[in-house]
Amino acid sequence: MSKEVSTRISPEGIEIANTYLEVGDVNAVSSGLGIPKDQVVEYLNKREVKKYIDSVYLDAGYRNKFKLASVLDTLIDKKIQEVEETEMYTNKDLADLLQMAHKMRMDEIKAQA
Repeated sequence: MSKEVSTRISPEGIEIANTYLEVGDVNAVSSGLGIPKDQVVEYLNKREVKKYIDSVYLDAGYRNKFKLASVLDTLIDKKIQEVEETEMYTNKDLADLLQMAHKMRMDEIKAQA
């Protein structure tokens, strides 16, 4: 149980992390929150804060695995529709998209491990 408590992020750590995610600059975080730069860096280097920042960053926008997968699925569907409508295609176009989807999935599995 004490391990669980020690890996929780402090309220200060959350505030610094969220500000850093918003502005993306240690100096701006320091001046914006009125905290010395070395203290900001110390918080940002904590394992639980880094993990939090990485998690939020990877869930944002097109880095979000679900959104990214959805866009890629749409591209593949459009390519298949184009093939059906025009009957003109190269196997390479579709293979490249499928290869990209597969690579992304493998990278995701590696990241989770």
